[in-house]
Amino acid sequence: MKTERKKFRILLLTAFVLAGIFKSSGYFKSQVYAKNADYIVRVAFRGLENMFHAPYEYDAVCLGRPRKVTERMVKERFGEEIEKRSIYGDEDTSYWFVELEYAEDGEYYFNNDKSYLETAFGGHYRLFYSNWTSKSGEPDGVDLKIMLKAAEYLYDEDLSHWESKQGDTLGLISFMLIRNGDTRLIENNKALLEASSGGDMKKVMDVPPGGQFDYYFFAE
Repeated sequence: MKTERKKFRILLLTAFVLAGIFKSSGYFKSQVYAKNADYIVRVAFRGLENMFHAPYEYDAVCLGRPRKVTERMVKERFGEEIEKRSIYGDEDTSYWFVELEYAEDGEYYFNNDKSYLETAFGGHYRLFYSNWTSKSGEPDGVDLKIMLKAAEYLYDEDLSHWESKQGDTLGLISFMLIRNGDTRLIENNKALLEASSGGDMKKVMDVPPGGQFDYYFFAE
């Protein structure tokens, strides 16, 4: 009986040790991600529905793959005041708001004061874009190409699926194009995508329930 009890205790101890190893290896992997990520996404949780939720979560993205990391890990790389960072003070990153609009009667109903691109969807559609922050520069040819490719990727060509309406004009889809160096991201209220210079789209992550993409810490 004592021998059986001893074997059981050894098996139980082994199980606890292995559990600790697996747990610590997960933590170690998160540390590696935080230190080597191409960028880290800050997700904000606001409103009464998030009263008992932490204000922020962080996802480190390495080679297009996200992994949850702790606030302390992010601070170790980007400094103590990471919560105070805002896209409006980011001088190294450009943010452009892009919206695909449709007007049944065409040009007469479009807002012609904004910059726009013609699309492959026809004359009733225009892809409008504008600077979202004062620090954003002018989009270059690659940026404009990616805007068009992103619109084609996101739009399902169903006019009953619209986000906004002003008179006879429908706002069908909207997204943010974010550029830092050679990295370009597409963000909307559903998901975050990475865009290649050729316009290929790769989904990185969905917006966590109740959260919203809030800031990006890019590798320096």
